[in-house]
Amino acid sequence: MDEQEISLQELWQTIISHARLIVGITVVAMVAAYVASSLMTPIYEAETTFLINSAASSFSLPISVSSELLGGFGGSSNQAMNYVEIIKSRASLGKTLARLGLEPGINAPTVKRLSDAISVQSIAKTDAVKLKVQLADREMARDLANELIEVLIEQNRNMNQSASRSAREFLATQVEDSSLKLLQAEERLLSVKSGQKIVAPTAETEALLKRLVELGLQQATIDITVEQMRAKANKVREQLAGMSETIVSSETIVEDPVVQGYRTQLAALELSLASAREKYTERHPEVQRLVSETEEVKANLSSAVAKVVGTQVSTPNPMREALIVQVAEAEALMTAARAQQEAMGELIAREEAKLDKLPEKELSLARVVREFELAQQIYIMLRTKYEEVRLAEQMQVSDIFPLDVAITPEKPIKPRKVLNTAIAMVLGVFVGVGAAFIDEFSDPSFKTVEEIERSLGLPTLGTVPAHGGMPGANLGRRKRKA
Repeated sequence: MDEQEISLQELWQTIISHARLIVGITVVAMVAAYVASSLMTPIYEAETTFLINSAASSFSLPISVSSELLGGFGGSSNQAMNYVEIIKSRASLGKTLARLGLEPGINAPTVKRLSDAISVQSIAKTDAVKLKVQLADREMARDLANELIEVLIEQNRNMNQSASRSAREFLATQVEDSSLKLLQAEERLLSVKSGQKIVAPTAETEALLKRLVELGLQQATIDITVEQMRAKANKVREQLAGMSETIVSSETIVEDPVVQGYRTQLAALELSLASAREKYTERHPEVQRLVSETEEVKANLSSAVAKVVGTQVSTPNPMREALIVQVAEAEALMTAARAQQEAMGELIAREEAKLDKLPEKELSLARVVREFELAQQIYIMLRTKYEEVRLAEQMQVSDIFPLDVAITPEKPIKPRKVLNTAIAMVLGVFVGVGAAFIDEFSDPSFKTVEEIERSLGLPTLGTVPAHGGMPGANLGRRKRKA
């Protein structure tokens, strides 16, 4: 049988002849869609917008660390993702619901459903972020959106203050210990002065004592820095422990051959720089050369520490990435400070060797005087640092600023009756047309003379026209072959 071609005219005639079927299916689909949409629970959307101050973010780095070495850690894109994770976390949702007096599963949806109902989206090319909450209860959606921002601001402020708070607590204990040591040093000085005849120290001895006090103060400052960085690193590691089983320890970083090499090189440079400063001013070429080399080695050391941390830990979580960067910061600063400790210890040992050459009475007096003055200077330094950190903690604010407060939505966004009905109409037309063609081409009867000739391959001898004169005759009957 030859392949038959269907013309556009035949297709259009098929559609016209089945117009009632197509219209009927379309109307049924539209009515069903409208009724189903009317029976659905209306969903309301509350929307609020907040701004992220990138310059004040707690995730900005105070040291230069290569983003390539850290696998792209940090950055504004991850910063927005951090806040998304915070907003949708169980802790934030639980605190928000508690403030609103809601209990999940009782007078509020479950935490899982609430998390799914919250959407956070960054506005392109800006630091603004949109927060949307979709719930059946319009007041609850509004209150939840606004309270989530308030909880985020509070958590962000606590995160920004955490570093200053831990430093203040650490310095508070150091100030207390330093005050006790100062009191003890003062008592020993008075005891030495009252127990023997005072021998006035020579000008050379006074200069030596002054130098030892300066070196001791510098060493104490470095020691405080090391302890602060160690406390910070340990605190961040505690937070990391709840996120992953893999944690890079300080021993792993110190034992790395590259880090160890830079640390040794830095210690030698610090020692040479301290010796050069005794002979020359800060503008001397030798001092400037050593300062430049020291800064370069410190930068290389920071990169090496960051590489050790970044290569040993892989993570897709932006919150964890920020914590790993903080560990890298603390370890880099701590390793550099250890190199300074070694250099300073050697310098103090040299100066103390000169002190041992003094006469016994002068030596005993010189030692207690040095101990007292050093304790006094350390106490003043610690007290000053404590006040600075305390003020810094009080001045820390959140870098989240609300722009638009969520209001009570007037109209539901779901279901969209008109849209659903329009979609049902389009689908109904397609289904109706499809049903028309199926009905047309599944009918085996002949409808035209041409169909008979094509099927039988015989010419037409004659036709009998439809007879409409008799009552009850079918006026719509098609011509039949004679």
